[in-house]
Amino acid sequence: MKIEEIIQTEKTSQELKDWARRVKKGDMNWQYDRFAEYLRLGTIMELNNEV
Repeated sequence: MKIEEIIQTEKTSQELKDWARRVKKGDMNWQYDRFAEYLRLGTIMELNNEV
């Protein structure tokens, strides 16, 4: 999920939206995207491969 999606999703908590806006405002999208990809590949995909 990209920063813009977090901000625009209705079900996202206000706290998470505020955090995402700070990330976006600070031009840190690249860092978030990089971390999210590491998280996805290193944990979520690994768990899917174990099944």
